[in-house]
Amino acid sequence: MKPDFLPNFSKRDVFNHMNNKINYLSRHKDVTDGFKAKQFLIDARKKHIQHQNMLNYQGEYDRIIHALNHSAIGGLTRDMLRKRRDELRKLGINSVGVAHHT
Repeated sequence: MKPDFLPNFSKRDVFNHMNNKINYLSRHKDVTDGFKAKQFLIDARKKHIQHQNMLNYQGEYDRIIHALNHSAIGGLTRDMLRKRRDELRKLGINSVGVAHHT
């Protein structure tokens, strides 16, 4: 026998309550999955842009090294290329795959 101080719930009330909780948790899972998918896309795009920037800097760095090593440019232009090379080296410290040439 059930004590008098416990509330009397019908089976229908209990069923409805459980059904509401199941629906709530299902909606909550859908929202959470949506946020995870959105974050995955954001991270993938960020990684792609970082990789693209690293390749662009690497290409420019290699072009400048080639110009410095294989040309007879003198004076101001050569100094400008060296300055840009040094700037790219500083940026390359934080990038993966930047080869330092002399």
